[in-house]
Amino acid sequence: MAELGARVHAMELDEQANLDAIIAAAVGHSLVLVVRNLHRHPWMAADIEAALAQRPDAILVEMGLPACRPAAAAAYVATYGAARVCGIAAAEVLMGR
Repeated sequence: MAELGARVHAMELDEQANLDAIIAAAVGHSLVLVVRNLHRHPWMAADIEAALAQRPDAILVEMGLPACRPAAAAAYVATYGAARVCGIAAAEVLMGR
């Protein structure tokens, strides 16, 4: 998205990340949550559910197989792959191009 002109602040989420701090840092900004193969990582699925509960306006982008779309994900993009071209296509969709 940055390459397409959007101002982006990327934060990486891992099992030890402070989800509340990440959500707080996004107050007043759009929140795009990018995951890969969410169905394979229970900790990630739990964090995404928690993030969506706090930010129902967040957009979830699945860069892997869309095997488990969270019910709370009102805005959801599935790329069916994590290649660079898939990321570019998702960014273009999100930016309305």
